[in-house]
Amino acid sequence: EMQSGGVYNAYSETCYMTRYYWRFSKCYYGLEKPDGTVIIEPIYGNIEMIPYRFILAYDGYSRITVDDLICTYIFDFEGNVISDEYNYIRYDFTQSGKFVMIAMLTDETGDDHWYFIDEKGNKLSEGYNRIDLIYDENGCSKEAKVLPDTKNYNPDAKPEIISITEYFIQNTY
Repeated sequence: EMQSGGVYNAYSETCYMTRYYWRFSKCYYGLEKPDGTVIIEPIYGNIEMIPYRFILAYDGYSRITVDDLICTYIFDFEGNVISDEYNYIRYDFTQSGKFVMIAMLTDETGDDHWYFIDEKGNKLSEGYNRIDLIYDENGCSKEAKVLPDTKNYNPDAKPEIISITEYFIQNTY
């Protein structure tokens, strides 16, 4: 049974984030236009909107228990799936008006591979076992500490510092 939680977050006049209660008190989120037209069904554990660019919809639970059900979708504002390749995608603002997208993909052996991607889901970098952005005292980032992409993740591997400026996405609309 689905019960409406109504509009969760009004995102200007473009669309509204909606919240519905499914299975007891668990909330799932969707997106609709102000006139009530559904853009994205309210079946996702979370939705994040990058202003006027795209939408990230998170599906699934802890990958430890149901690995095959984990996915982060990239949608456009018409509800079309742009990418469904990755288990997890995050975005981090690196400086005013710029951000990077980092995606994780788990292979058949259970190893995680992290990539810098663009807003279409295209890989911009080689794979890494881990990516940590390095922020300066002003809260800006131009570098990341990465671990080489090796089989069987080793947290004691020697990290490398790389420039990430080539992976910046300008947040213009």
